[in-house]
Amino acid sequence: MKKKRWPGNKETLVSGRHKSTAKLPQKWGQYVLTDKEIIGKIISALELKHEDTVLEIGAGTGVLSVIIKEKAGRLIAVEIDKMLCTILESKGIKAVKADFLKMDLSSLPPRVKIVSNLPYYITTPIITRIFKRKVPFSCMVLMMQEEVARKITAGPGGKDYRVFSIMAQFYSDLEVLASVSRNCFQPVPKVDSCLVRFRKKKPVPLVFPEEFLFKVIRAGFGSRRKMLRNALSGWNGLGDINIDLSRRAESLTIGEFCRLAEGLWIRQ
Repeated sequence: MKKKRWPGNKETLVSGRHKSTAKLPQKWGQYVLTDKEIIGKIISALELKHEDTVLEIGAGTGVLSVIIKEKAGRLIAVEIDKMLCTILESKGIKAVKADFLKMDLSSLPPRVKIVSNLPYYITTPIITRIFKRKVPFSCMVLMMQEEVARKITAGPGGKDYRVFSIMAQFYSDLEVLASVSRNCFQPVPKVDSCLVRFRKKKPVPLVFPEEFLFKVIRAGFGSRRKMLRNALSGWNGLGDINIDLSRRAESLTIGEFCRLAEGLWIRQ
């Protein structure tokens, strides 16, 4: 019988004592991290303890999984690809074959630690789902495309500052740990990456629902180049807000958005 051929570039996958040359399935955008120094930085950034539960999104060939398994109390290794699940199992890693974007996240323990070499094309949906579903993480260490790292860490006034930036910074403190060359991966992607750590913040006390805050933020950024008075026209009580409405949404801090949303909320 002819062996099934997988699309993508070749990579040597190690299973037990045997080496086999296989092709990574690029359907899911997998790029295996091969640089030992960067792997060490990821493990160090997780600050693992024996009582920790670690959720690894897209475990791939187990480059991180085998180390995490030895250092943490429990590893939940999620992998969507059947072939890669088989490789993980051969290395003693119990894989959860699932699409993270469709997984039930309600049973995750509190203060779970999350790690991932994120597929570039679904980086934003994965991070957004973690925040929207209020996954009870203590820290996340994520590898992402350099462009996404710029957007997620951007401050007010810049072209990269957007709803995604505010969401990430509302829920967590961010730290760019390292710039990572494209040559640290196999196959070699077309872009460089960044390693970013998220530390969960205590909830900001609000007198209105968080959903309302982000409704206001999305409305403001929906017409990015418009002044707030135009972007939010039609909202009740806009004229009584103690914020300069000639400003644009991209100039407001998170605190100012909270003040704006509070003013609108009590006038609805």
